[in-house]
This record gives sequence, C-alpha cells and structure tokens, in this order.
Amino acid sequence: MIEIRSKGVIKADKGQIMRGYASTFDTPYPIGHAQEIITRGAFGRTLTEKPDVVALVNHDQSMPIARTTNGSLELEEDERGLAVRINPIDTSYAKDLMIAVRSGVVNSMSFGFVVKDDSYENRNGQMYRMVKDLDLVEVSVVTIPANPAATLRVDTRSFDLWQAAQAPRRVIRRVFRIVPPR
Repeated sequence: MIEIRSKGVIKADKGQIMRGYASTFDTPYPIGHAQEIITRGAFGRTLTEKPDVVALVNHDQSMPIARTTNGSLELEEDERGLAVRINPIDTSYAKDLMIAVRSGVVNSMSFGFVVKDDSYENRNGQMYRMVKDLDLVEVSVVTIPANPAATLRVDTRSFDLWQAAQAPRRVIRRVFRIVPPR
C-alpha cells in the first residue's frame, strides 16, 4: 500500500526550476491517531537504488511534471530531509501550476511511499510512528498538505523569467484570435 504524506518546502529557481523539501526529518505531524516522524536516513536505501520516482500535481498520476529516470527530477537526502529539484515538463498544467504557486494558492509538497521499517512508541499517552526505511514512489506539489508547515513558493525572479519566455507565445495566440481563418 502506498502511503501519502505532505511534509515539505519547495520554491522555484532559475527559469522554472523548483527546489525544496518533500519531507523533513524528525518533525512529528498527525496521521490518524498517531504522530508520524520520518527519521534521518529513511530515504537513504531507496535513493541508493535509484528508483523511478515521479513528481506529480496533487498525487494525480495523470499529471506528471518530472521524473528521475529522465533527469527532470533530482532527489537527495541531506541533513534537513528529502531535497527535491524539479524541472517541470512543458505542459499546460505545469505552466498553470507555476502561476498557482506564484500566487500562493498552491504552497506545499507531499510524498508517496511504501514503509519497509517502522516502529511505534507511546510518549505520555500519545502514539508516535517512526518511519525508518521506505520505498519512495512519488513526490507531489499539493494544495492541502498533511503538515501545514510544509510550504511551497515561487521565487519572483524565476517566475518573471518564465513569464518572459512565454510572451512570444501569447503574441502569436492574439494574432490568431484577431485574424479569422480563411
């Protein structure tokens, strides 16, 4: 069973590159009746195996925006968590996503995984689940995260560069709207 968690930060870089965190370590967040913690090293094994991980919009498999196997998605486990670099493909929904992130309407990340090793612990009457090892399936840019602290934003400079690159396309579209087809 693939489990989905929202726990990260992302922002846009040069052009339309997005960088951030799909998950951070050692920060509890509520899942059902327990607090879940992704422990340091939980992504290590799966990343070493170089899995085919896809970046999605809101966990929707019909809306891929990047993938590790073609180099448009890069993942790295660092001291903070699962660092993500997304170079989204050129689709209308990826462009719409950049605009939504820029406006702040979409501002979070998430990830889908299969647990390989976990443990439970009772701390003062509250259950905690520590995820120690997992198979990473996907990372997503999401609207509603499981963890409200998982935020996302677009760097203004990056958005301006992306918007400027779109300008010639907008001009062409306007010409076709004004001139009726023959």
